[in-house]
Amino acid sequence: SFILSLGSTLLAALLFASVNILGPEGTVRFVQQFYWLCGKPLTLCLLGVVFMLASQVPTIAALYSQWVYIYVLVFGLAMMFSAGCLYIKVQRAMIHMVDEKIIASQRNLNVSMGEDKIAAISNEDEETGIKYE
Repeated sequence: SFILSLGSTLLAALLFASVNILGPEGTVRFVQQFYWLCGKPLTLCLLGVVFMLASQVPTIAALYSQWVYIYVLVFGLAMMFSAGCLYIKVQRAMIHMVDEKIIASQRNLNVSMGEDKIAAISNEDEETGIKYE
């Protein structure tokens, strides 16, 4: 559990630094290439938490009454199920939002490239093709 939590922290720091270095344009290309990596710090952190909690279940079984152990086990399984459903919902929404951002940034890039071409064409003399400023 410690290794998973440490790995999630280091991966999140790496992603944060990469996004800061790349800037807006580079981030789009980075996310297009490594789309699968964006949600991994959350996954690793949640697995670390699950393993931390699971490591205490044998201690509870040994030190407390049977009803406490069953209560903790049922409550823990219910919480893990609800957390899993919430995690899947959040991951799907994040993937959808990332896809929308990539499509929007590509449209903006195409529009800006088109404006540059129009500006370059308008700076030419139509008859001679000589550029002027």
